[in-house]
Amino acid sequence: MGGRHVLGALLLAVLLACSGCTAPVADSASAGVEGPTNEGANAVEDVGEDRNTSTDSDDSNDSDDLAVEAETTAEADEVLPVDLNETFDRTAGLVESEAEMPTVQVGDMDELLEGTYERRQDPFHAALNMTETEVDTENARGVATIGHVAVDPNEADRADVEQVVVHEFFHAIQFAEGWQPQPSLEADVATSTDYANVDLALVEGGAVWIADQYSDEYQADDVELQSERLAEEYESAPDGDRYFRAPYHYGVQYADATLEEPTEIGDLYENPPTTTEQLIHGLDPDADEAQPTTLAVEATDDDAWTLARDDRLGELFVRVALETQLERDTAADAAAGWGNDRLIGFHRADAEADAGDGDWGFVWILHWDTAEDADAFEDAFETTLAERTDERADETSVDRRSDRTVVVTTGPDAFRESVSVTGSEADLEVSVGGGDGHEAAIEAETDG
Repeated sequence: MGGRHVLGALLLAVLLACSGCTAPVADSASAGVEGPTNEGANAVEDVGEDRNTSTDSDDSNDSDDLAVEAETTAEADEVLPVDLNETFDRTAGLVESEAEMPTVQVGDMDELLEGTYERRQDPFHAALNMTETEVDTENARGVATIGHVAVDPNEADRADVEQVVVHEFFHAIQFAEGWQPQPSLEADVATSTDYANVDLALVEGGAVWIADQYSDEYQADDVELQSERLAEEYESAPDGDRYFRAPYHYGVQYADATLEEPTEIGDLYENPPTTTEQLIHGLDPDADEAQPTTLAVEATDDDAWTLARDDRLGELFVRVALETQLERDTAADAAAGWGNDRLIGFHRADAEADAGDGDWGFVWILHWDTAEDADAFEDAFETTLAERTDERADETSVDRRSDRTVVVTTGPDAFRESVSVTGSEADLEVSVGGGDGHEAAIEAETDG
């Protein structure tokens, strides 16, 4: 396989790390590190470009988009401003690993990145106005898979490039050592957005944390840490970017609160969190109070609207969604009482396979720890709607189903006029058109 095609395969197999931040390129199950293949969409029926669709087969992503500057490790060592062998030995030494050094290539990733954000957008993101993005074309970035690393130094200084190389080298070590979260989970939890963000946060947060330990040990005292740069970029990022960066930002915070020495890094993946609530707040995943609240939802479609998605989004998603219009602290407080949620998505049955966001309708059911927590979210979400000027805000409504349950409904008029939500508290039924179609149904319950 030629160098250009090796680099192309790498870039299409994993997520892109931009100075510790990310821009999703494609599903990464083949690399085994970035989270479940579904990346949080437990699809009931395959309809168009939903979240289960890998971009690996996207013709716009072929390897001809990549400008390879160094095809071998020896050539990469000449191009990059760091000693690759020394950097790998130092990284492996920090974690006491005997993994073999991966091959390294260098290439310009700018052209590949042009459409990656858009391809990874979700119709529900569009409904919540979470799609604004801006590709970073200045900082160093890299990708890693089993036995291979690719780096684009871009316009970054030596310290930044070195940190990205360390970050990717550690991913190669993760693959070799099997340092990945492997909890035993029910299928609907394992394929949820909530758990996908936990998985990504643990894997990438660990890599950012090791890059920081490397900087403390081998770089100048005044060098900005990768986690510090990531925090700054998270704060200033457009809304769509912030959601993709969030697992890195909160993942390294979790790692920093959990670990003391680099040699303990494997412990990060033992009995890991299973929800982003546990991750954000450092909760014991075995504790009763850390379990999601009970939420049972049954959904029925009809001939006009096909049941297409069943998902749990989690506290991290709620927080970032509220941050689109609110101050960070306000959004965090309003999301902190999350107990459980369920996103039910319907797709217009007569829409084309490549239909746009307007052919989707969603019912998002959120169950809160207390009535006061539900009040806080309801007020915060209504504020975001009032602040928005996009037309999707007018297609979104908030309904208080019970003291602790809030229902958000969004979609075109035809969907909102046909959908109904019945029941109360934590036992609800969602149906469209009276549910007189083929009666596909979801029953989802999580006990806590």
